[in-house]
Amino acid sequence: MGNELQSQVPMKTDADVIIIGAGPIGLLLANLLGKRGLRVIVAERRTQPPKGSMAIGITPPSLNILKTLSLDSEFVERGIPVTTASVFENGKRLGDVDFSTLPSEHRCILSLPQATTLSILRKQLKKVPSVRLLEGMQFIEQEEGPNRIRVRLQDVSTSAYSDYSAAYLVGCDGYRSAVRHHAQIPFPGHFYRSQFFMADFRDHTAWGSEARLFFGIHGSVESFPLSAGMRRWIIQVPLQLKPDETNIGATVVEQVNRRIGIGLSVHDAVFESFFRPQRHVAETYVQGRVLLCGDAAHVMSPIGGQGMNTGFADAAYLDKTLSAAL
Repeated sequence: MGNELQSQVPMKTDADVIIIGAGPIGLLLANLLGKRGLRVIVAERRTQPPKGSMAIGITPPSLNILKTLSLDSEFVERGIPVTTASVFENGKRLGDVDFSTLPSEHRCILSLPQATTLSILRKQLKKVPSVRLLEGMQFIEQEEGPNRIRVRLQDVSTSAYSDYSAAYLVGCDGYRSAVRHHAQIPFPGHFYRSQFFMADFRDHTAWGSEARLFFGIHGSVESFPLSAGMRRWIIQVPLQLKPDETNIGATVVEQVNRRIGIGLSVHDAVFESFFRPQRHVAETYVQGRVLLCGDAAHVMSPIGGQGMNTGFADAAYLDKTLSAAL
C-alpha cells in the first residue's frame, strides 16, 4: 500500500516541459508556455542563431497567435505587409491576389526575414523568468519513467553530458528530428519532382510591397519584397541541376533575365539557398511523454511559408494541450 502511494506522488523535476530546438516554433512554444508561468527548458544545438532567411511569409492566423504575446505590432513594424500578389503567365498579366479583404485584423501576408523572427522571439524569451535557453546543447537521448521523462544533453564544445527531467519532452528540432528518431516514430514520405533556387538581392524594381508570380515554359519565378530594401527571388530549376555544383546566385540572375527580362546583379546578392519540396508525416505526434511539433511532426512544401505557419499553429495548440495536462 505504501509503495502504491509513493508511486503516485509526482517526482520533482527540473522543468515542466523540455523543448528541443530553438527555431521559430520552439521559441514560440516556449514563450507561450512561459507566459502561463510553466517551467520550460529550451535546448538548442547552435551557439549562434542562423543569419540566413528561409521562411519569410507570416499569415494572419500566425499574427493572431503572436498577438497573445503582444508581439504582432513589433512584427508588423519590422516587416513588409504584402496586400497584393500579381500573377503573370508567359508575359501576360492574369490578375491579382488581394489579401486586403481577408476577414482578419491583419489583412496581409507579412514579409519578414526568419532571422528577424528569431531575434524578436529570443528577445521576448529573456523577459520570461520561468524559461531557460541552453545554447550549444544537443539532444542525445530520452528515458521515460512513470511520472517524468529524463533527457540527456551534450555540450557541443566540451562534450560534457547533462541530464534534465520534466513532465514532457517536445521535439521542435526540424525534419531531421533527433527526438523523433530516438523515439523510433516512423516518418514516411517522399520528395516532389521539383527543385527551387532562391536568393535575396538589393531591390532595384519599382514594385514596392507587391509580390509577383511568373509562370512559363521554362519554370516559375517568384518575387517577394523584404525589409531593408531587399527582394527575394525564387526560381524553379530542373532536378539535374546540382546545387553543390552550381553557383546558385548566378543561376538566379541568369534565369530571371531569361524568363521575365529583369536584370539582376550577382553582386547585389546577400543570401542564397535551395530547397526541394517534400511531404513527410509522423505516424504519431504523441508517444508517451514525447510530443512532436512543426517539421519534426510533418514536412510540407515551404512555399508560401506553409511549414512555419503550420508549426506556429502546432505551438498554439500544444500550449493549450500541455497547460491542461499539467
